[in-house]
Amino acid sequence: MAVYKRFKGKRIKTNDPNWEHGTWVVEFSLRGHYIKEAVPEARTKKQAEQVETQIKQAIFDRKYNKATAVTRLSDFVDDVFLKWAKESKRSWKDDEERARPIKEFFKGRAVRDITPILIEKFKFERLKTPTRYKRERSPATVNRELQVLSRVLSMAYENSLVDSNPMSRVKRLREPQGRERYLTPDEEEKLLKALVPYGEHLPALVNLALETGMRLGELLNARWEHVNPMTQTIYIPQTKTDKPRRIPLSAKALAILKSLRQDAPEKELIFDHARTGRKRRQMMVCFESAVKKAEITDFRFHDLRHTFATRLRAAGTHEMDIMTLLGHSTLKMTLGYSHAVPQKLRTAIDSLAQGRVLSFAPTSRQVAGEARTHGGR
Repeated sequence: MAVYKRFKGKRIKTNDPNWEHGTWVVEFSLRGHYIKEAVPEARTKKQAEQVETQIKQAIFDRKYNKATAVTRLSDFVDDVFLKWAKESKRSWKDDEERARPIKEFFKGRAVRDITPILIEKFKFERLKTPTRYKRERSPATVNRELQVLSRVLSMAYENSLVDSNPMSRVKRLREPQGRERYLTPDEEEKLLKALVPYGEHLPALVNLALETGMRLGELLNARWEHVNPMTQTIYIPQTKTDKPRRIPLSAKALAILKSLRQDAPEKELIFDHARTGRKRRQMMVCFESAVKKAEITDFRFHDLRHTFATRLRAAGTHEMDIMTLLGHSTLKMTLGYSHAVPQKLRTAIDSLAQGRVLSFAPTSRQVAGEARTHGGR
């Protein structure tokens, strides 16, 4: 952090063709204050440095008035929050993605101007905006974005840019109970048929999700070195819960991987886009198209993970084992993934009813006793 020039929001160097058109910026942290101010009046670096010295002196003399300082929210997100996230969080890319609509909505606004009313407006506008796949945006998605905004404003408070976090007065959207959507055998057949025109990699991705319960990110980040044909397992070094796990591979999963391997080196991604011809977003667009073509409603790629868990439960797998395979940290989360199959519930009720019939049926001793009683009359 120092004194530098910026042009159209980007930091530039002396050899940049727009150097003469850039604006000098003062940026530094001192005694809990994060300062980032444009100095459009400065014509030279020395003049900008004089402004920097004045601000620092005002902070030392306790005369600095943060009400007169202007730090835009978008700048604070890029220069403070995302820098912190990249250094501290493995899931920083999620934060980066969630920060985009925040920066767009509050574009040009100072951190100190963010109010609960503005945040409420952002909340409901995001809820009304469809996703990139033209689906309704879920309350859970908006709440994750609000969570990022709250962390940003908390950091602004820690840097003395605001007197309080306005998010503390904003309620999160109510989220519905967990989804109960899994693929039926008939739907699976239709989906795999609809995936055929997209080549071998997309059907393989779907089948591996069904066979392993791996998350989309885990599948796309898996490398050939993680597959062990000898132990028939696949190792996942980086997971959502930061706990590596090893998943047994079925005969079908091993066959799929064997057909994909070809001459791929150990370090290469299993679904390297150079071979698949599609990056993550393109693959998901194709998946959505196949789902639509198969006439399957309300189904997302992540629901394949629900399908995996539900089928394990229907097969009588212990819930703790399902939790381990899914990589969940709590059984409560696992129960939100493994759903009771209606036919299994029907079988359970029928077996209960059968047990009640048997328990009320008279024994042979009771029948003989009644016969003697009636015979004596």
